[in-house]
Amino acid sequence: MRKPRNQDGTSSRPSCPPRQTCLAAVLGVLGVLAANSYSQPRLALSDDAWDLGQVNQGPTLTKEVKVDNAGDEPLEITAVESSCPTCLAGQMESKTIPPTGRAKLVLKFFSANVEGKQAKHVILRTNDPGQPEKKIAVTGVVVKAPRPKIKLEPETWDVGLAAPGEVRAAILTVRNEGDAPLRITGLTPSEGVGVDAPEFSEIPPGGKGIIKMDYTAGQKPGLVKEHLLVESTDPTSPTKVVAVTGYVATPSAVPGKSEGLVFTVVELGPSAPGQGKLVARYRIVNHLPTEVRLVSSRPTSAATLTPLPCAVLPGASADLKVELPANLSLQPEAAYAEVLLRLPLLFPAR
Repeated sequence: MRKPRNQDGTSSRPSCPPRQTCLAAVLGVLGVLAANSYSQPRLALSDDAWDLGQVNQGPTLTKEVKVDNAGDEPLEITAVESSCPTCLAGQMESKTIPPTGRAKLVLKFFSANVEGKQAKHVILRTNDPGQPEKKIAVTGVVVKAPRPKIKLEPETWDVGLAAPGEVRAAILTVRNEGDAPLRITGLTPSEGVGVDAPEFSEIPPGGKGIIKMDYTAGQKPGLVKEHLLVESTDPTSPTKVVAVTGYVATPSAVPGKSEGLVFTVVELGPSAPGQGKLVARYRIVNHLPTEVRLVSSRPTSAATLTPLPCAVLPGASADLKVELPANLSLQPEAAYAEVLLRLPLLFPAR
């Protein structure tokens, strides 16, 4: 093929910039691409594992992990997720870490909520394209140690209908259902509640103690919303709340002082069986100077009664729930429940 010639007889060739210029352009593009590829955050941790070793059940353990941004763009910690929300938690000091910056991740392990061999983890979710999620493993063995376990009876004290300024008294029973001695470390009543210092220093396993408390009704009619905070050496429930409920009414609306046992209907279900589950709830208020026990229900009754057995302490109340099975074919007059009461015959001298 013949090459075209110019008018002066020379051959025509395509124009090309100098070789050095082309090489510089290529290197410049590569440099820009390289710079862009490294402009990103980069997560670095001081530890990615936490070995608890062997620990006794009860205390809360803490560990700090340093979170560094080794990149040249801000590092975002978008989430801290735990595999065990009730026993392991993690909190970032800051969710945004600048280039070359550092923040703390505080891990807390609640050993009171677990027992035996542990294999948990926390996951950090980040904007680091190389590590969008980073796992921190938490391992160890939690040994069950003897510990006290507190139970309060009653957990709710219903003072009923009270006149302004009227004083009601009750006995709070503290039981130790654990396997180590229990001590009461604090009693904090609300404004209308009074409490005597306990006469015991500690309660042995399986034992109980009593605390005397009272309520003085306010001068304004309305709902009673009081409480008593009970602090103890129970590691799983160091603070318990006894709710004090009732209603303060005008003197003319308050009946005479109640005595004996008072039964009231709290809730009634469908009017007849066969229309779904029949549920009723009755409240028993004990105005006797000693406890009364609901022992059992009649064995032939189709009803289920809970809780049984049940002790109602002096000045306290208990709710008895009665259930009939759904679609039970009974005549309305046969839908009943019988409860055996164990009543005291001799009262302690006042």
